[in-house]
Amino acid sequence: MPRPLRYAAVLLAAASLLTSTGAEVIAQDPPTGRVRVDPNLSGKDPFAARAARTARPVLEPAQKQEQEGEAEVAAPARQAAFKDALFLRGQTEPTVGEVLSISGAEGVVLAFDGKTRTYPLGTVERVEIEVTEEFRRGVAAFALGETSGAQSQFNKALELFQQARRQSPRRLEKEWATAKIVETYSALGRDDEAVSEFFILCRLDPYSVYLPSAPLRWLNQTTLNRGSSADAKQLAETSAAEWLKLADNPSGKLNPTGRLVAASYLLHSSNYGKDALDAIRGLVVLEPPDGASDDLADACKTISLLASAQLWRDAVLRKPTEREVARWKQTLELLPPEAKLGPLTLVAIGEKSLGLDEQAAEDFLRVCALGSRQFSLAEVAAKEAADAFERLKKHDAARQIRADAEARFHN
Repeated sequence: MPRPLRYAAVLLAAASLLTSTGAEVIAQDPPTGRVRVDPNLSGKDPFAARAARTARPVLEPAQKQEQEGEAEVAAPARQAAFKDALFLRGQTEPTVGEVLSISGAEGVVLAFDGKTRTYPLGTVERVEIEVTEEFRRGVAAFALGETSGAQSQFNKALELFQQARRQSPRRLEKEWATAKIVETYSALGRDDEAVSEFFILCRLDPYSVYLPSAPLRWLNQTTLNRGSSADAKQLAETSAAEWLKLADNPSGKLNPTGRLVAASYLLHSSNYGKDALDAIRGLVVLEPPDGASDDLADACKTISLLASAQLWRDAVLRKPTEREVARWKQTLELLPPEAKLGPLTLVAIGEKSLGLDEQAAEDFLRVCALGSRQFSLAEVAAKEAADAFERLKKHDAARQIRADAEARFHN
């Protein structure tokens, strides 16, 4: 069986053993081998479709235009001078023009018909952006890496995104390519380099729309066999120390996104741990300024919730109480879908420490299935899911997960 399908099949087989307990089913989505999570009919699915208004719009490369001489099949609206397209929630026809900027605090700025208009993020379902061929090929390579777990595909994607950032004439594509570089480093387990790259985005927007790509740390220990160099670790730590500062940081102003990433990275640093903890506690009570837009208020809420979840990292070092883990689950429900994976990992660790193996197995399995872009989370979750199945006396499932994790993470 090809590896893209093999991993999904292993998860399907393992998840089928959980269905008798009321857990959600992880299923293969033929014929691509991608993995999806079907809703638990007995309860709320925290990875449900993008219903929450705090969910960020989906960014996609614009559809490739027909070459001269080929049949004209594009919609008339796509014949404008610029080919970016904005799809508003509840509407099927896009507004076409040039996307000038996308901000977590100020929404999407679109130029069309000789005018400029700003659209709040909460009104936008999808944005299609004209990109270079290098970026487009990078997206394809990244997708292959996600379905197969092949490091070679992620390395190819990294080179293409770096090339796109150098060559693109558009600032918007350069920013998006930087976010994709961050995601690719994370997918490769090179978390230190991902952190340094993400700080570039923090300079541009203190409430970055790319917050879902932020390489926040959720694990206190990892089992990674590959990662960044000593120089990369030193650079990331030095940079993060500067971003911990309230206003005297590289952006020269209050920068909650940069401070959150820095504090997350340095939380257990021997040199900066105390300052990082103070920063996280400050972000827990982050409030939007008076008169803030809905987008800015939503960004502050998400940063505050993620900061709260960062505090769970210390709680799992001791045995958390059932009441604590129950409260964590309530916080998890408040986060937008794209920000749940790290906090869910800590919930699963808490469930494991309480002896709730069926719940822990389910949640670790979710992280493993959905964490193709976050190598360190997916690797640890695979090990923990297999261990949980062993404790449940479901040895075949544990053996299958371990065998596939060996191929996925250590080839």
